[in-house]
Amino acid sequence: MIQGGIIKVNKKTAILIGVIILVLTSIITPFFIRKLNKKVEETQKVQEEQEVQEPVETTYTEEVLKESEEQASGEQLTEENQTESEVEEDEKIEEQPKTNESKVQSTKLKSSLQSTTTNATSNEKQPAKKEENTVSEVQDIEEVIVENAVVIDVASVNQEQTQVVEQVQEQIAEVPVVPEVLQPQNVVLPDGAVGILKIDKLGINQKVADGHSLEVLKTDLGHVDSTAYSTGNVGILGHNSGNAGYFKNLWDLKQDDIIEYTTSDGVRTYKVSEVVQIADDDWSKLANTTDNRITLITCVKNVPEKRWCIQGIEI
Repeated sequence: MIQGGIIKVNKKTAILIGVIILVLTSIITPFFIRKLNKKVEETQKVQEEQEVQEPVETTYTEEVLKESEEQASGEQLTEENQTESEVEEDEKIEEQPKTNESKVQSTKLKSSLQSTTTNATSNEKQPAKKEENTVSEVQDIEEVIVENAVVIDVASVNQEQTQVVEQVQEQIAEVPVVPEVLQPQNVVLPDGAVGILKIDKLGINQKVADGHSLEVLKTDLGHVDSTAYSTGNVGILGHNSGNAGYFKNLWDLKQDDIIEYTTSDGVRTYKVSEVVQIADDDWSKLANTTDNRITLITCVKNVPEKRWCIQGIEI
């Protein structure tokens, strides 16, 4: 019942409400008390653990620091001792050659002085010429001791060296140059051929017959009888017109162009060294040589008294 803003409750309801409140409080309060006790116990445990751990950690770190400091100090001492011992050893090593040198010089000086004294005593009984000789000997000894070197006449050495070099050069010039000999390679050549001439620049790849008669030159290139077949100076003749005009552009060769010639001994490669015109009766270019070379000869158009001569040296 509500009268004048005031709630009026019956006695029964009031008793019920009071009982309910008591029951609730009796249930709730112990629950909260337990929770509070747990929190208090946990906080205490945490504090105790922290108090226990802190001194252990500090003591451990202090001990570690002490040990590390002792080790560091010990290592520094050992390093300093090592460096000091090394320095002392280096100083001893450096002093040894000096002492040896000083001993050698002192012994030399003593010997020289002894020799001078003996010479001086003997010179009292000898004529003045011997005194001059002893003085010069002493001066020579002193110069040797001071300079510690041997005096060499450079001009005489250079003259001797030049004489030796000249003698060696003369001996080399006297020794004949032996052409390189190829080992037989069982090369198969066409019938009646002694070789195959190949000049890529002129498109020549032609067999070379034995002999240089007019009959041979009508069909083939001809090998000059008096020249070498492979080792030495190989001479080859050919026409530059007609059916057998294989040398029609031979004069177009230039220095350093390549010529190949194959025989039963193998393949030799030559580099052009000379392109000249010679007289028709000049056979000097076909003379035997100490090196391996090839000589190609053909006519000069409209100039019957001249011949083209191309020589190549083996590379």
